[in-house]
Amino acid sequence: MDETASGAAGQGASPNSMGGDNGSATAAIAANPFDGLQAEGSRDWIEKAGVKDVESLVKMARNSERLIGKSFQKPGPEATQSEMDAFYQRLGRPTEVSGYELTPPEDMPEDLPYDTEFAGKFAETAHKFGMSAEQAKGLHDFYVHEMVGGYQAGLDGHVAQLEERTSAATSQLEKDWGAQQGTPKFNEQVTLADRAIRELGGDTLLDGFEAAGMIGPQGIILNPAIAKAMANVGRELFGSSGGLAMGGSSSADNPFAKDSQNLTQQSELQRNDPRRARSLILAAGRDPSNWGL
Repeated sequence: MDETASGAAGQGASPNSMGGDNGSATAAIAANPFDGLQAEGSRDWIEKAGVKDVESLVKMARNSERLIGKSFQKPGPEATQSEMDAFYQRLGRPTEVSGYELTPPEDMPEDLPYDTEFAGKFAETAHKFGMSAEQAKGLHDFYVHEMVGGYQAGLDGHVAQLEERTSAATSQLEKDWGAQQGTPKFNEQVTLADRAIRELGGDTLLDGFEAAGMIGPQGIILNPAIAKAMANVGRELFGSSGGLAMGGSSSADNPFAKDSQNLTQQSELQRNDPRRARSLILAAGRDPSNWGL
């Protein structure tokens, strides 16, 4: 082959010919850039979203990021109430205050009433500050349980203190009166003290002693000096026995005594005058706890 032919052959190899290397590069560029994705779900999402190239995918991602950031960004001080309400509702706040479900715990002590008025104010405040229903209930339940726990701890401590004072007072009276609790001699002193208190002031005087911490609930002796003083007054006023039953009659009329039990009178006293009932039970040498006193 001569040089002319050779040159012609060389000139025939155009850069744009399909058989050249540049043609292969052009075909590669035209290929879908996401064909290499392994996850089928990802390929389906790209196709449905109409994403054609990496640049448009990045743009879409940046726009989405910006929109998400704005949706959870708290409006500024100049925001209207409707804008604030819309923001709080996106975070889970109920539309109305009534949307909060605040209820007392099942283990709420009977003598610690649930403050529904306070719960209503709590719900209003939670709504004002945009709390979700879950957040408000969690904070409410935490507060109520802490309150119940504190109350129970205080109650247990008070009961323990009463038991300690009662035991100390009883020991002192057993020493001073020379008789054990529950014996006729000891019960006689208790009855004298009870009769004196009732004749001199009744429930008003008992309430005064209780308020001063000298007598506990249902006439429990906490101050031995008061018990001794009242027993001495009773002995001066009513003699050595003081009348062991109601109204100063004989001890045989005590409805709690084993030899003269009267269930009807017992029930009436327990219901209408538990302090007197307890005193008569002690006078009969029996345990008031058997009657729930």
